[in-house]
Amino acid sequence: MASTFGDFEEIYAPSAADLLAFFLILLWIVLALFQLISIATAKIHLHKSTPAVNNKELPGVSILKPLVGDEPNLIKNLQGFFELNYPKFEILVCVQDELDPSVKVVRQLMEAYPLVNSRLFTAAKTIGVNPKINNMNQGYKAAKYDLLWICDSNIKVHQGTLQELVSHMRPGVGMVHQLPFVANCMDFAACVDKVYFGTQHAFVYLLAYCFGLLCANGMSSLYSKPLLDELGGLEVFSCYIAEDYFISKAIYKRGMKVVLSSDPAIQNPSTYSLMRFQQRMIRWTRLRLTMEPFPAVFEPFTESPIIGLMSCWAVWHLWEISFLLFFIEHLAFSFLLDYILLRYIQGPNNSLPPLWKLFLAWLFREYSFLIFFLQAACGREIEWRTSHFVLRLGGKAERLQEKCQDINNHCC
Repeated sequence: MASTFGDFEEIYAPSAADLLAFFLILLWIVLALFQLISIATAKIHLHKSTPAVNNKELPGVSILKPLVGDEPNLIKNLQGFFELNYPKFEILVCVQDELDPSVKVVRQLMEAYPLVNSRLFTAAKTIGVNPKINNMNQGYKAAKYDLLWICDSNIKVHQGTLQELVSHMRPGVGMVHQLPFVANCMDFAACVDKVYFGTQHAFVYLLAYCFGLLCANGMSSLYSKPLLDELGGLEVFSCYIAEDYFISKAIYKRGMKVVLSSDPAIQNPSTYSLMRFQQRMIRWTRLRLTMEPFPAVFEPFTESPIIGLMSCWAVWHLWEISFLLFFIEHLAFSFLLDYILLRYIQGPNNSLPPLWKLFLAWLFREYSFLIFFLQAACGREIEWRTSHFVLRLGGKAERLQEKCQDINNHCC
């Protein structure tokens, strides 16, 4: 009997390759479950109607709008802020100086909406390496309300956006952020942007929020200004490029909640291009690799092509299932889940671009990721707006031109 049991153990003892295959299949299942959790979070949380509130009970809000340069959609995007349906707010527009091309657009809107409390600041001062904070700080110091809405120049809003944001700012909440998304456009590069922000980016964003992890993007965020003042104001975060992440981290450490709005932040740039998409992916990946290197290096193993290839080998090794057949099924299943997530983020009353174009954009996004990731991993320099930076571990940055000046000074 003992001999028979020993033979059984010898026959069925899994090899190291078997254990690896089982692990990869388990990883595939876990990632699919995570995707379903993100879909459920989008379905439950996004595009909910704002509860009715007495206008007299709504607090005042200071809207901080940092602008750099002019583009065709700027006047349309900025006009939405002057038409907000909210009882008490001020718009603080910040530019580097009077020579910025956006100044003309801002003054035009201020004249067209004289009843809206708006001010233009044109004397930015350098307080750190982050040009956005250098620009915004002049308006931040002048803000008079306890709620501060920082919103990028290419964000498009509707009349109820501000009231929806404020509805989440309850006691114990220090920050309300919006999930970044993209306006509809038939251009292929725009479809790539929409697919990225509505699938992979949204998957991580919503999953992190569901599990109570920080994943706040600063394109459009509402803050408690007294809390920011306690943290030292915007100046404290001027040493970082990803100031939004470090602000949310500091707020979270204070024991305050970081809450997700039910309205996505709709980016509405004038032009799209695959080159700009590539540059943004490389810049953001390098930021993540320097801010949080441990989780960032494992990102490729959460991507559909990588986990698909690994799971294809696993099912072939264990059960001799066709490698090609399983990969096609994996591809179809992955696209289906991503399309459902994209559909929920788009909203119930908004149409998406044609399915065939979304599928091609999805394929490009999925299979260009590894190239962009490898490019990002091969350096620490980034270009943002008109400035160049080198990133340090921990998330701090240094202007390359300042670095060169320091080297020259030491040489002298």
